Amino acid sequence: MSQLFRYLFNCNKKKIAIIYFGFITISLILLFNMKGVSGVRISGRQDIIIIIFLIVLCISGFAILLTGISSFRKMLKNSMLRYTSISAQKYICANILFCVLLFMILLGIGIIFLYYFSLNIYKEKTDLGVQQAIHSLYDYGILQHMISICLWGLDFVNMLVSVYLIIVIVKLLNIKSSMSKVICVVLFIAFSAFYLGVMYIFQQIEKYVFAINNIGFIDQNGFLNISFYSGTEITVLNLCFNCLLTIILLIVTGRIIDKKLEV
Repeated sequence: MSQLFRYLFNCNKKKIAIIYFGFITISLILLFNMKGVSGVRISGRQDIIIIIFLIVLCISGFAILLTGISSFRKMLKNSMLRYTSISAQKYICANILFCVLLFMILLGIGIIFLYYFSLNIYKEKTDLGVQQAIHSLYDYGILQHMISICLWGLDFVNMLVSVYLIIVIVKLLNIKSSMSKVICVVLFIAFSAFYLGVMYIFQQIEKYVFAINNIGFIDQNGFLNISFYSGTEITVLNLCFNCLLTIILLIVTGRIIDKKLEV
């Protein structure tokens, strides 16, 4: 596994450096820009900077997702899969773990930056909605922040595995390259619709059949309420289904590559 991690790092080190360097540089510029106007009250300035930072964080996370997809496509074309005894599932697991670690580190850095962005830079009380809402999340404590990073990482893994399966299916069907991207988008939309439908069904089951609420990390509506993962409307059943689906998709994708796919 360590050799696979080393291989992935060597293949993507330039992209990783660009993503992290760009994210940290832009974040520092925004932070210094916000601190530089702390003596001048401009209505909504801090909220706007926080929103820009969140957009930059989302773009950086999406760049890591694209890096993971690119690495997987390279693996499918690499002769290592044909001539070594390592199963496709191990390659997929290594790629997923590598990308999710990058994603979770990015989120950790983002949460640190976001704390300083959400500090009240004005002496008097303000009515800045975004600033106050973000800063209030830090009252949950560091443990909940770590759990929220892990939960976002699980969502990232689920999305990555879903995309991997779609890529493998399109390659298995031997669709022309001009149409493959369109088919991938259509399959992803169809899979997303199915996934959201199942998640909604589980929410209704938990709401009307048995209720788990007001316990620990669960709010009165039965949704997980964990600092930066709050407001996602995810229940315990949704989380269990997410884990099970990820494992199933991983196994299916690996089996298709090992048994059916000409790499």
